[in-house]
Amino acid sequence: MNSDAMAVWELKGVQRNPLLEHQQIPVDIRGKHGTVLYLDPRRIRRLPYNPRQKGNPGLSSESIKSLGRSIRAVGQRDTAKVCLTNVPEFDAQLFDGERRTLACLSEGLMLRVEVTEELYDDDTLLILSSASNFGHEAHTTPEIAYMVGKFRDMGMTLEQISDIFGKSITWVQQHANLLKLDMEVLNLLAVAPNSAIMIDEEEIHVVGTKRKGGRKRRSRGIGFSLAQELTDLPAEDQKAVAKHVVKHDMPIAQARRYIYNYRREAGKEKQTRRRPGEKFEALENLAGRTIEQFGFFEDMRSSDFRAFLELRSAEELRNLVREFDGLLVTLKGFRDTVSSVLKKA
Repeated sequence: MNSDAMAVWELKGVQRNPLLEHQQIPVDIRGKHGTVLYLDPRRIRRLPYNPRQKGNPGLSSESIKSLGRSIRAVGQRDTAKVCLTNVPEFDAQLFDGERRTLACLSEGLMLRVEVTEELYDDDTLLILSSASNFGHEAHTTPEIAYMVGKFRDMGMTLEQISDIFGKSITWVQQHANLLKLDMEVLNLLAVAPNSAIMIDEEEIHVVGTKRKGGRKRRSRGIGFSLAQELTDLPAEDQKAVAKHVVKHDMPIAQARRYIYNYRREAGKEKQTRRRPGEKFEALENLAGRTIEQFGFFEDMRSSDFRAFLELRSAEELRNLVREFDGLLVTLKGFRDTVSSVLKKA
């Protein structure tokens, strides 16, 4: 068996990933564009900038081990993707499949890859990897924000970034806004919907920092929508509000009311050059009351919320949906007008 045959297998009905050979054998992937092969993961260069950061659930030892066991048992379900590399000690450059590569390494398995006969620079690798990761193990919210910021630094437009992620421009802008948060506040941000963080109650910071001791407990942290409401505040105000919300583990509606009242008492409820007139105050109060009234339903458990809806007739529910649709149009119109004026302020 020649050296290529020992390290690379064409996929012809092979279901399980072959075991790694003890010796690493170089393989030339040039001329194999579009081919699906098994390569030695030790000879594949990993991403120079991994969008997933330390602490991502998908990179935990438990997650990698679980995936490795699955690949060993039933084979690799998703093919990793590699391209050419000019780094001599490697045969290929990875751009999709970091977790699969680590899982195969942990189990001593060859990695199934599809070859792209291109030589990508590091910026392109980041774009391709970020786009590929969506639909797999989810990125944390702060990681998405850092990726958006990185793409913005590369000179990309919001529209271009939205195409990469397959998301709306508003979604991209909201994640970019998170980079205005102080680092302490960003660390208190819940990494995913319905997730929780471990905090040290004495100083309110995420457990895992250098400081040890204190009383530890779980908190829902700062949710995505709440974080958006803090981005225009000075860093010290951000930290004061965020730590208070986390310390008292506030539900969303209660936290919104607290932030709203904090802004009013601190005189930071708006960023305009002159005092609001009577009509502006009426609009502002309407927004506050709406938040409070919706808060009653937001704080309910989803099962309780569905239970009382299921008691209503289909026609009543259709009417309610129509009311909400109209409200969404109205709110969007108000918000777009305010945003356009804000851009000129």
